[in-house]
Amino acid sequence: MKIIKQGKKRVTARRLTCYKCDCVFEYDRKDLHEDQREPKPWVYCPCCKSAIDVEYWKDYE
Repeated sequence: MKIIKQGKKRVTARRLTCYKCDCVFEYDRKDLHEDQREPKPWVYCPCCKSAIDVEYWKDYE
C-alpha cells in the first residue's frame, strides 16, 4: 500500500502536568469545563483539584 497524502492524527486525549502538585495526567474532551464568563476552558487536577486553563479542543493535530 502507498500513502499519497498523509492524513491528520485524531486526538483522543491530551497529557498535562499540574502546576501546583506536579501530577501528570491525561484528559479528554468530556473532562473540559467551560463557562461564558471565562475566556478559556479548564480541567481539574485529579490529585489536588486545582483548576488548570487549557487550550480549546481540536479533534485533529
